[in-house]
Amino acid sequence: MRPDNPEDHEALWTGLGEPETAQDLMDALAELRLLAIRLDLKVVGAIVSSAIGMVPLTKH
Repeated sequence: MRPDNPEDHEALWTGLGEPETAQDLMDALAELRLLAIRLDLKVVGAIVSSAIGMVPLTKH
């Protein structure tokens, strides 16, 4: 949400213009939770891929 008054430095800093409703905040929190889950899955996937890549494929 863009601030209504470009002279309002606090609104520019926080990125908020008008106060949001509780539903808007709940929706944003749900989106953040999904992003965190996706990021966690990507990190875990990268760690697993790295670990699999370290397993030697030939017998000595």
